[in-house]
Amino acid sequence: MTEPAAPPETFDFGDSAGYEHRISDGSCDQGWCGCQSYPKTCEQPGCTGLVHANFGDESWDSYWLHTRCDVCGEEEA
Repeated sequence: MTEPAAPPETFDFGDSAGYEHRISDGSCDQGWCGCQSYPKTCEQPGCTGLVHANFGDESWDSYWLHTRCDVCGEEEA
């Protein structure tokens, strides 16, 4: 009998939103992932991770996101 697959590891942004982003899951749909092209491949040299995103804040004419790679932890430039 085979054991069930372990659930994917997760991380959060340490904010009050409470989203648990799934590490190495290109289909992650937590926070801002699943729309607006996230998660996406990290652009840091030598990194193989995915950049995930959460909604940050907005003003009358724009919005910004919190982003973080699930491997190297860097924010998107």
